[in-house]
Amino acid sequence: MSSVPFHGPADITGQAQEARAPYALLSDVIASLYAYAADPENWEDLLRFTELVDRKEESLSKDLLAEISRHLEEAARLAEERMAQSEASGTQRPPAAFLALDGRGRLLNFNEAMAAQLSPLTGGFEEGAALSWNAREDRKAFEEALKAVREGAGARLVRLNMHAPGAMPVFGFLLEGARLPGMGLALPQQVNKEAAAVFLMPARPLSFDEEVLSASLLGLSPAEARLVGGLTRGLALKEAARALGISPNTARNQLASVFEKFGLNRQGDLIRHVAELMVLGAHLSGARQAPPESDARLYVELPDGRRLAYREYGAREGKPVLNLVPAITGSFLPRRKSEALQRSGIRLIRVERPGTGGSTFDPHMTIQSFAKDLRSFMDALGLERAVLYGSASAAPFVLAAASELGARVERAGLTAPRIDVHLEKDYRNNPALSFYGSLIRNGWLRRGALQLLRQKLSRKVLSGMMQRFFQGAPADAALLKADPALREELLDALYDSLSLQVEGVIRESELASGGYQLDPTQIRCPLHVWLGGEDTQVPLEEAREGIARFSPASLRVFEGEGHLISAARLAGILDELVHAPSKAG
Repeated sequence: MSSVPFHGPADITGQAQEARAPYALLSDVIASLYAYAADPENWEDLLRFTELVDRKEESLSKDLLAEISRHLEEAARLAEERMAQSEASGTQRPPAAFLALDGRGRLLNFNEAMAAQLSPLTGGFEEGAALSWNAREDRKAFEEALKAVREGAGARLVRLNMHAPGAMPVFGFLLEGARLPGMGLALPQQVNKEAAAVFLMPARPLSFDEEVLSASLLGLSPAEARLVGGLTRGLALKEAARALGISPNTARNQLASVFEKFGLNRQGDLIRHVAELMVLGAHLSGARQAPPESDARLYVELPDGRRLAYREYGAREGKPVLNLVPAITGSFLPRRKSEALQRSGIRLIRVERPGTGGSTFDPHMTIQSFAKDLRSFMDALGLERAVLYGSASAAPFVLAAASELGARVERAGLTAPRIDVHLEKDYRNNPALSFYGSLIRNGWLRRGALQLLRQKLSRKVLSGMMQRFFQGAPADAALLKADPALREELLDALYDSLSLQVEGVIRESELASGGYQLDPTQIRCPLHVWLGGEDTQVPLEEAREGIARFSPASLRVFEGEGHLISAARLAGILDELVHAPSKAG
């Protein structure tokens, strides 16, 4: 659907123009909504839509608000339909070059993409005939892989054209035909039903947003797979080494081993081949798009049958720290952070609140009800006492839990805490706060906008929005530029949570709109706070004002740093927190 804004004749009176203004806004709003819903990579129009509505909401009649709400629901339906159509047509599945073999090893079917890639290595393709390889080495490699697959080895990576000096190797996967149904590959029905074995190759280079690296399928060790994964995401070798917490020499040795396994000697060739094979590998192994190195979620069942999801990092027998995370980021933590916690002797337990990540949604959740959930959670894990920590929008939940749990909380820590939401402020020059504020202020808007975002969720959309949000945050933008791995880690965390559900974000927006009821006199443990001097998401003075009534035992400001201290300085802040004095004053 397209929409053209209505602007009326140029010579109409000012009064008439004013009367028509709401309808011009409605047209602009509708145009933004459908532009967002129709384009899989469009994220700008969702922000434009929320900004348009938020600025003019008070001047709109109930009828116009109802009309916008109706179009919001329709746009969400359209986005869902388009994603379903994409899946049905195979446009979101990795297009594969394929050849299928019958039970006697003869060609059953193939496509032009496979013929184009393998013709130089074979004597041609003829249905009903066996493959004829030009080189003995290629025939041996293919027949050995086929024998292994027939014996139940699963999918095997086949390397061809490895013998010719200076020639570019060719890679593909060979697997049993019985594994094809339900795998999500766009292959002819005959192949899915009759093939005894199928050889698959990437038919085109694939974008890095589609990557899922399977170490076992590619014949790499887990350490080699993590290194190659970093390189395919655009990191230089030294940057990838730093992100993985290994020395450059170790990274170079691992890369040399990968070169040897693939028969390559140039990093660019390696990245191209691996990027093309990753998505096929993901489908063959049944993997979904997920953060690299993502540890499995664990669960605690609460007395009413709901479950709280969590992940553990660091030292298993270390000092327990319950980490309440912002609703939009989930419990994922990158490996380099986990290894730093291990060295500090910290057992970090990252808990996902109801409706966030893998935790069961509670439509009646409050900060006080979640504090009671946390008591049950500690009982289930056998934790008599623990340290509490949280950042940004998790801060009210940390304070409520400290109040509810009393002596079971040894001390509490907050980074960039967002305790009070200033609904009266105009944040139009701050895209992140403008978007967040519009969801807080406009109850009718938040569910549709967040569901619409989730239906089109991808790393590319999240990357564009994150870049926009930090445009007005020089300190954070500089940090992300200096540490590319941090940017990827933030995207991993966002996708890890939002891809599962957004109900928790919606509920917490509702709670924030009504303000939090917190009694500072009920918090008996020492409270320690860390702030960024150049934080534009939780501005320094707002943060100071919000936390002052809780009389923190310590408050540290990182001058010249922004909101992302909660991610960039996590290990150091937690180390300070667990070794802080146990008594206030």
